[in-house]
Amino acid sequence: MVLSLINLPVSAWAQKPQLRVWLLRTYVPDANQTLEETIKAWGQKKNVDVVIEYMTFDDIETKYVAAIETNTLPDVGQLQTLAPARYRGMGRLLELSDVVEEVVKANGPMLETAIPAVRFDGKFYAIPVNYITDMLFIRTDIFKKAGLKYPTTWEEVRQAAITIKKMGLMDYPLGQSWNRSADGYGVYQALLYSFGGGWTDPKGNYKPLASPAGLAALQWATEIYTKEKIAPPDAMAWTGFGNNEAFLSGKIAMTFNGPSIYYVLEKEKRPLFKDTVMVVKPAGPAGRNHDVFLLSFGVFTSTKHPDLA
Repeated sequence: MVLSLINLPVSAWAQKPQLRVWLLRTYVPDANQTLEETIKAWGQKKNVDVVIEYMTFDDIETKYVAAIETNTLPDVGQLQTLAPARYRGMGRLLELSDVVEEVVKANGPMLETAIPAVRFDGKFYAIPVNYITDMLFIRTDIFKKAGLKYPTTWEEVRQAAITIKKMGLMDYPLGQSWNRSADGYGVYQALLYSFGGGWTDPKGNYKPLASPAGLAALQWATEIYTKEKIAPPDAMAWTGFGNNEAFLSGKIAMTFNGPSIYYVLEKEKRPLFKDTVMVVKPAGPAGRNHDVFLLSFGVFTSTKHPDLA
């Protein structure tokens, strides 16, 4: 028996290569499952042991920073909009221009708006996958009772919530937080730029946030809590799913969120489905601005299996 084991070929002793893949757990379980099953099917075909770990919108960046500090980065990771620039600047991402070329040949050209987030000095360091943008969710039945039209500006959003509250239809009609979740900082970004504020000028030069336009946006964001009291006082403690739950449970009449709320209403056949509509985000003094999350995949330089990754 011992002799027969000794005579086994070396390949019989070798372990399958392992790839760690980090995925963003979105609020659409079917999408998460489809992506995970696709990756695992690829692993079986290539005889690779794929280990999938999930992140959330709330901890994605802190998870990556901790992994950099402890040298525990994954082989492949899903990245938010600015992450390719950040981690490429740290020398943590492999160039993927050859992979991008294959993807373009198979699927056609990428959207031009995605390219600046993943290409630097003419080379690609991540592969864009999809965009996510927030919509304004509205309870149509509440708006009908209040005799309101759907808001098209930020000021109309505030005034609609004030009217609903004054009529006693809801205590806190506007479910919005400004915390570290994507539904917080993403929506605030749209608010800021719609008021004419921002971090940079069109040439990419930094400008102060405390500009008149930036302060006007901050005033709007503050007064829905401190003055009109139209937003739930605990909203600042919400996780990324807090506003979803508040809307799905009928506690608020408006919130900004990705289409996942509509997905849940339809899939679970909830009664609110017939009383819910999505509209584009409102405009401000400087026009309408949409915060958009570009999700991409990157391969980290610490991988032991760059070709497989």
